[in-house]
Order: sequence, then structure tokens, then C-alpha cells
Amino acid sequence: MAHSVAEPAVAPRGVRVVCAGMGRTGTTSLAAALEQLGFGPVYHMNEVHAHGEAHSKFWTSAFLAADPARDVDFRGFLAGYGAVCDGPANVFYKEIAAAFPGAKIIMNTRDAEKWYASARRTIYAADTDWSTAVNAWFSSTVAAFKEMVDLTWVAPPFNSRFEDREYAVGQFRAYQQEVLTAFPDALVYEVKQGWGPLCAHLGVPVPAAPFPAVNDAEDFHRTFITPARWQAAGRLALVAAIATGAGLAAWAAWKR
Repeated sequence: MAHSVAEPAVAPRGVRVVCAGMGRTGTTSLAAALEQLGFGPVYHMNEVHAHGEAHSKFWTSAFLAADPARDVDFRGFLAGYGAVCDGPANVFYKEIAAAFPGAKIIMNTRDAEKWYASARRTIYAADTDWSTAVNAWFSSTVAAFKEMVDLTWVAPPFNSRFEDREYAVGQFRAYQQEVLTAFPDALVYEVKQGWGPLCAHLGVPVPAAPFPAVNDAEDFHRTFITPARWQAAGRLALVAAIATGAGLAAWAAWKR
């Protein structure tokens, strides 16, 4: 049975660009660039944050599907988007490309060692931080998001071994080779290359505006990790206050 959500967007053309690279390969900058070039809206991890539990559950169902190409309605779910970039969509690059024949493939990448350092400090750190567990206990939206992100570490290519740097870096490189074997005409691209190769691959003119540069590790911490910690601390403080109040009330009743 195909999985979908109740709020599909509507667009005339569907996905025209599939970015197969993993998160922390400049995906936020690349997504912004694609939107400037007219390939938006772009489905990025930020869309999961924006749409909440329904989108998290869609991708969780995709991870757990016996045959995602057969069992998951990528075409219906992504009908309103012009491109996909970043996780969790990149995991399903083959299925999404099959759902949208003719889409251009981009193998967005960066130095493997720098990628690992960035991913561990940001995506992995956020998922495994104490605040995420606390917030997931209080919020079904956070719990659904965490379940989805957890699967990216459990599933191939990391197979529950992301903390093993040498293994994870090797899998990062092997994954890229897998993409290029499946799509030999894919553009191998680093965002530091700017507009030129990207525009040539997509067949569009180079814009006059500078290439976007957003969401470095510091931005990630300011946007996600620090607010999550404040939220979790506030929730724990509330629980402590309620528990203290209940304890004092019980003590007062006992004293009477």
C-alpha cells in the first residue's frame, strides 16, 4: 500500500533535479541556489521541520518499506516540488529519479573528512543530544522527527556505525560511487565551485547574484541545538516545579 500525506502541494512540472548528496555537503546553499535558478520549491530537510509529524512519518515509512519504489508514493508526495536536496530525500535518490523520469542528477559532495567532522558536530550531535530525548518525551512532533533521523544512522550506508569515523568516511565515499554507477551523467559538484558547473548542467544562464552561502556549523547550532536545549531545560524546570509543589502539598497534608 502506497504511503502519502493529507496535504500534497500542486505544481505543474514536478521534480526536475535530484541532489543525491548527503546532508552537510552544502545542501542548504545548493537548495537556495536551485530556487534562484527557478527549480523551486526544493524539498530539503527544512520542509520536514516546516510540515511536522506528517512528513516525518512519511519518510519513516519509506525507510521501513520492504520495497520503497513499489510501496511509497514519491511522485504524489513530491508533486509540488521542483527539486529534492538533503536528507532524508537523498537516501531515496534512485526511487525519486524513477518517479520523475528525465530529472537531472547532482552528486553534491565535499572533502570526506571535512564532511564527517561537520556531520558529527551538527546532524548527529543534534539527534543524540540530551535535549532531543527530553523534547521527544514531551512532543509527538519531535518524537516522530527523531525516529526518522535515527533511521538514517541505522540504515545503510552507516549501519549503526556512524561513530566509527573510518567506517563512516569509507561509506560516504562508497555511497558517492554507487550514485555515479547508477547515474554516470550525474554532475559531481561542490558548492564552492559556484554557479558555473551547476548552470551548465541544468542548461540555464548564470545569474548576476552571488552564490548563496548559508547554514554552516555555527548557524546549525544557533538554529537547532541551542534552542532545543533551552526548550528542554524549560520543560525539565516545569516538571521539577510541579513535582516540588506536589511534594510540598503532600507534606503539608501529612503535617495536618
